[in-house]
Amino acid sequence: MKQETSLKRFLSRQSKFISKFSLPPYLIEGGIVCLIFLATVIINWRMIRDGLNINHEVDLKWHLTWIQHFSKQLSEGILYPRWLAGTNYGYGNPTFVFYPPLVYYLGSFLQLIRHLFFAVIDLII
Repeated sequence: MKQETSLKRFLSRQSKFISKFSLPPYLIEGGIVCLIFLATVIINWRMIRDGLNINHEVDLKWHLTWIQHFSKQLSEGILYPRWLAGTNYGYGNPTFVFYPPLVYYLGSFLQLIRHLFFAVIDLII
């Protein structure tokens, strides 16, 4: 019985403290968004400052090539392309025997949206 009353007193003190210094929810959420944005800028500062150097430091050109061939094979009806037939000058490559393809499905979906967007723009114009 004694513990319940002390717990209630403790909680009432905490609620009075929180109510004195509480902020509106939109300020808290805005602060969280600002912190996430700041962390993103700090993490990617080198890329923001120097840009993407496709030829030297990153393997972005390989991933873009793989997305291109992956989406081409998806459009041909191959739902899980393990062998990218168009890479290596037409000889092919067993890329997705070793790499997980989830990111490339997402890239193919975004490429489809881009193609649909430009098709709609062409119809409007």
